[in-house]
Amino acid sequence: MDKPPTNKWRVYVGRVAPDLHKGFRSQNKAYEYVRERISLGHRITVQCWENGHWRLFEVLNEEQAASPDSAEED
Repeated sequence: MDKPPTNKWRVYVGRVAPDLHKGFRSQNKAYEYVRERISLGHRITVQCWENGHWRLFEVLNEEQAASPDSAEED
């Protein structure tokens, strides 16, 4: 069995490519990076290590972050 990764959160900016990600030890640190990048208009994909494999956690598109109409509805 493989040892789990030290950085259990991955953030992909733009197109998802196997080697083009940044790793983080915590969800908080990963989302600090997400907030920096999404404000620049990038598509973000977040993955987390769970039960022995990488799982898609969230995908954020630049349109969602840039749109003033994206407020929550009641």
